[in-house]
Parts: sequence; C-alpha cells; structure tokens
Amino acid sequence: MLDEYLKRCKNLAPGTQRTYAYQAELLKKTFGSLSPVKLTTDMLSDYRDLRETENVLNANGPGGGPPRLKRKVTQTSVNRELGLLRSAMRDMAKRPPKLIPALPYLPMESERNNFRQGFITEQEFAEKLYPQLPRHLKALGACAFFVGGRKGEWLRLDSE
Repeated sequence: MLDEYLKRCKNLAPGTQRTYAYQAELLKKTFGSLSPVKLTTDMLSDYRDLRETENVLNANGPGGGPPRLKRKVTQTSVNRELGLLRSAMRDMAKRPPKLIPALPYLPMESERNNFRQGFITEQEFAEKLYPQLPRHLKALGACAFFVGGRKGEWLRLDSE
C-alpha cells in the first residue's frame, strides 16, 4: 500500500519524496507485509512507543553508513510517519475496490512545544562563533546566520 501511494506522489519535491520513502521503509520494517485491514490502534501505539525509544539515524554519516545519533526520535517525527501511513490508507480507501472498510485511530501526539532551540544573538555570533570559524567558512557562516535556513540546506550547497 505504501509503495503504491509513493508512486502516486511523483509530483512532490525530490526532498519530500526522499523523506516519504525513508518513512515508508521505517513503517514497512515494523509492519512488514501486514494487510492494512489488520492494523489496529494498539499496534500503532506500540509503533509509536518503539520509535520514541530509538535514536535518530544520521543519513549523512561518514562512510555512507547511517550512524545513530545520541538524541531520541521525537514525537513530531513519529507523527509524520503515522501521517504518511494515514494518507496512504485514506488514498487506498477512496479507490475501488474499497479494501479498507474503516481506518483505525492513529495515535498522534501534541506538537505544541515543538519549537526550534539553540538560537544565538548577533553579538554572540560576532564574538564567539564567527571568530572560531576557519577562514574558508566565514562567508558561509555569516550568510547562514543572517539569512537563516537549516543546517542541511547550507551543507548541500555546491559551487555551481
């Protein structure tokens, strides 16, 4: 079901497609080839509990392998994974023949306290961070600080 849904999501941005494919692999690793009709709320709650005990994978790890990071998978990440599953199930439920009579309840967690952390002031940047940067990264560091954006966006830049 997830593979079929991903095939229909070809008009999405490449980054979103990669994220969905990664999330689908995580879901398939846990649920395998289990029929969507057999999914229960308890199984989905157990998935949430399991994922929240795991450490985050770093897909950009050295040597091409994804080493585990020291931080746990967040509730937000699990919400996105379950959201993909819900979207795929809803999509399947709309298409004939109707193979899913009723969707199970998907246990989503609140994301009210999901805010970015680690901000520094312009003065802290100028006095502490900027002087620590190697010469070849000073311009990139200044652009990243003043323009904003995520670390991964800046690290993907190439010289073209």
